[in-house]
Amino acid sequence: MAETVFLAFFSFLLGLLLALAFEPEFSDILQKPIDMGLLFSPGGVALAVLLLLVVGLVAGGLPSVLISSFKPIDIVNGRYRLQSKMFLGKVFLVVQNMTTFLMLSLAAVISLQMRHLIKAPLGYDTLNILEVNFTDWEPSFKQVVSDKLSALPCVKRFGWGAGSPLSGGAMIAFSNVDGSQEKLSLCIFDSVAFEMFGFEVLRDNRASVPGGYFLTPASLAFFNTSLDADMIEGLKLPISGVVQNIRLSNVLQDYASVLIQLSETVQTDYMQLWVEVQGNAGNAYEEVDRAIRETVGSDVKLEFLDAKVRDSFVSQLQLQKIVTFFALVALLVSLLGLVAMTVFYMRQRLREVAVRKVFGADNRQVFWHLVKPFMAYAGIGIALGLPLAWYLSERWLDAFSYRLQLYVWIFLPVAAFCLLVSFAAVGIQGYVASRTQPAESIKSE
Repeated sequence: MAETVFLAFFSFLLGLLLALAFEPEFSDILQKPIDMGLLFSPGGVALAVLLLLVVGLVAGGLPSVLISSFKPIDIVNGRYRLQSKMFLGKVFLVVQNMTTFLMLSLAAVISLQMRHLIKAPLGYDTLNILEVNFTDWEPSFKQVVSDKLSALPCVKRFGWGAGSPLSGGAMIAFSNVDGSQEKLSLCIFDSVAFEMFGFEVLRDNRASVPGGYFLTPASLAFFNTSLDADMIEGLKLPISGVVQNIRLSNVLQDYASVLIQLSETVQTDYMQLWVEVQGNAGNAYEEVDRAIRETVGSDVKLEFLDAKVRDSFVSQLQLQKIVTFFALVALLVSLLGLVAMTVFYMRQRLREVAVRKVFGADNRQVFWHLVKPFMAYAGIGIALGLPLAWYLSERWLDAFSYRLQLYVWIFLPVAAFCLLVSFAAVGIQGYVASRTQPAESIKSE
């Protein structure tokens, strides 16, 4: 018991040192500072000591009772070995594998859902498009920056405007038919920017209504206007076309009521630039950033649109990091426990290995005889963890209006990985035990 309590205290001290070392990383994940000083307060120390005593007593209680209850003659006769056939060990291995599979499955589902959300269609393209915002805009910047970008091979095309579809552009207030006030987003693009975003055009009426606005079905519904209308009555707002509904920020937002104005000579007090790059995105970012800053100074901000979409899922990304971390911890603990129990129980079976070899079993047969039970426990743990992983994944995904559809194949790579890790941990000990000479085993017994 004293040995177990000592090991619990030693493990706690080691864990405390690791926690202090990784405090900045955890604070970054949680986006909040972690006050480790609480552990060193009188209450924190008392709670830690009490917890460690409980853990040490619980962990050491059963082994101490089993060992101290046997008489020397029982050990000599091998009765202790026969009665410790690892029932609790089997349960422990099954629970460990189930927990590891569950945590890794949740981490995989969360990662796939995040990828599903980030890659979801918004009604316009965001991939490889840089958005450039100027802090202090001057009309003279436009031509100089355009000349610089035209000379860069990494730039596929670029367009000017005001109001990104991702942020919604300028807000304009309109009155509903009932007199209530609502706001719509106004985005102004030149033709290159309009084509770059890849809006799905449902109706193009620019030939007959030039200089008008493109609306979305949500905008038409806002104005109570039909899809084939050329004018919003009452406002005298010409309709040059209709594009498919778009979402601002990310796919979890409702369809936005947006007005899109096309203007080749757009010039406002606040201008934006969108640059579609090709080749290596990181290198292209640096080249475009350098070219613009050399032209207009340092008061610019560049950001990829798909990165802005990703940043809109801050809380979900934090959860992904936390679950992934604990999944890796669960995997490490499971691996350490599996190795320790494999070493213990395979040493117990050295005499059996010797007898099997004496009666003609080869190394391969002995190896699989030793390894198969442990792989069976891993398989049972995975089978028990699958329904729970499916249930918890479904409950978490139900919170999203745009969610991943679960299939069994999503969990199969996780199960295969868990089995592979278990086989690697058990296989090393099985390999060593299966190649032990019978004479050495019998001599040690």
